[in-house]
Amino acid sequence: MEIYEAKYKALDIAEYIIRRSVAIENPIDQLKLQKILYYVQAKFLVEKNRKCFVEPILAWRFGPVVESVYKQYSKYSSMNLYPKNENRVSISDEDINLINSIVNKYSNKSSWFLVEQTHNERPWRCTPQSTEIDIYEIRSYYCSEGNESICS
Repeated sequence: MEIYEAKYKALDIAEYIIRRSVAIENPIDQLKLQKILYYVQAKFLVEKNRKCFVEPILAWRFGPVVESVYKQYSKYSSMNLYPKNENRVSISDEDINLINSIVNKYSNKSSWFLVEQTHNERPWRCTPQSTEIDIYEIRSYYCSEGNESICS
């Protein structure tokens, strides 16, 4: 089944995730941001059969990474992130609800818990380091029965 193209850029979704995390008093660091972005993408693939954001997700040493987001936020290392951009992108209410379900589920988990969790899941495990994690593999894995990673 075809996967439809994304409506958003990863940096815009990252900025929204940071804003939401601060709003629910659970600020996140850049490592956790990467894992939440990955699970947001998975949620969109399963629930809407489309990507949330355009950019590929790569299999890096500490789990899934969107390189453009990494370049923007890696300088903050393990510090909590706070919203920087006042020019907010327009995200539909339906999409916000999907994003919030993942942010609400994972923003209170440690970054290293999420690294370990993604390392134990097939899409990252079966992708050679520094290469793109296949979106069809992501959808297939998270659609499988009994997979709780992206369920609310």
